[in-house]
Amino acid sequence: MESWGALLSAVAFELGLFAAVCFAAVAIDDLAVDLIWLVRRDLRPHSLTGSRAIPDVAFAVFIPAWREAAVIGPMLRNLSAQWAHWPQLTVYVGVYPNDPDTLAEVEQAAVLDPRIRAVVNDKAGPTTKGACLNRLWHQLRDDIATGRTAADACIIHDAEDVVDPKELELHARGLADADYAQIPVIPLVRQQWSWIGGHYGDEFAESHLKELPVRAALGGAMPTAGVGCAFRLAALDCIDSGHGPFAADSLVEDYELGVRLSASGAHGVMLLASDDDGRLIASRALFPDRLDTAVRQKTRWLRGIALDGWDRLGWPIAPHAKWVSRLSTLWMLWRDRRGLLSAIVIFAGYTAIVTGLVALAMGKPPLIMHPAVVALLWFNLAILFWRLAMRAMFARRAYGVGGGLLAILRQPVSNLILVMTAWRALRDYWAGRRGMALRWDKTEHEFPAATPAPAE
Repeated sequence: MESWGALLSAVAFELGLFAAVCFAAVAIDDLAVDLIWLVRRDLRPHSLTGSRAIPDVAFAVFIPAWREAAVIGPMLRNLSAQWAHWPQLTVYVGVYPNDPDTLAEVEQAAVLDPRIRAVVNDKAGPTTKGACLNRLWHQLRDDIATGRTAADACIIHDAEDVVDPKELELHARGLADADYAQIPVIPLVRQQWSWIGGHYGDEFAESHLKELPVRAALGGAMPTAGVGCAFRLAALDCIDSGHGPFAADSLVEDYELGVRLSASGAHGVMLLASDDDGRLIASRALFPDRLDTAVRQKTRWLRGIALDGWDRLGWPIAPHAKWVSRLSTLWMLWRDRRGLLSAIVIFAGYTAIVTGLVALAMGKPPLIMHPAVVALLWFNLAILFWRLAMRAMFARRAYGVGGGLLAILRQPVSNLILVMTAWRALRDYWAGRRGMALRWDKTEHEFPAATPAPAE
């Protein structure tokens, strides 16, 4: 029994040392982003009050919809109310011939708001989200050519999104100096104590209020989130090979779109602003609240970005980019693709803790450690508290003091989901390499019962 305890103690030490070294390396990487955000005061949200005159921009809105009959009607009615004040707006909703329920909801919304148009795909669904967006792109181009529509830029949203009444104004201002723009995506939380749905809010708050602003400020490749993002049509024309600017054979066409635009020399910005009441201008939606659904959705993201994205994109850099932009692009692409490493490190760390506790219960105390190893563990402990404080700070900005405190408690949930997601992403990636075709692996959506009041 003593020999088994010694073995478990040794295994716990080796796994713990591996996790500690990797955690410290990743922590230094994260600290660099934190320090840039802390130094750059211009990366905080600003108020639109007193801003200059709103530029005159004609927008086309793209909404791909496959089996979204439960949400597309309320979403479009809310969009019509929130954006009733915008003079030049056309909403294109991509539907499928074998999805009559969604088509009927869109046509009913179009009766109430003639700015809404249903665009039926040539192929039966599901295709991919990228393919549906390309169909909308070609329809927009045809409408512009025939004089049916005028548009300077397009905005992408999903069928479950709650659009912000100030979004169009913010995009119009942002596109005055940029080729594409992204506003924050802030998940709606059903209940404050929601562990699965709440962890999305914690992660998105830190990512979209810190990570993406830092990326944009450094001039590196800035991906888009697929919702709440706007593009000058001229910028999309530059990457349109004839089939459309969106990758029809990708799981994360939104992420790839931003990276490809940056590599083409397009300038992207992250737009952080608040309205007159101090409310953050953002795209909001309900996210999955079940473990299996969350893992399935995040598997698509992790595989598409860290595995397929590496294969498909490589390390693209704009041809005439400055050295700072080149280095920041490589750095941020590395950060995008380190998710699998993070999952392995977290799994090793938790396994070391469990194994060490079992060994201790068997009467075998932890191995005597070198002072350098002890110092490394103290460093990691300090970094852990720092990371939790940063997560809580950004969650508080989006969800209040209670949301900030709960973000600390939900961190183990985020870690667990990441580990489960990593194993499934590796499995699906291997299946894809063996020829399994991509399909629109969509999430079932909900639209909130109460939505913000329309703008005056």
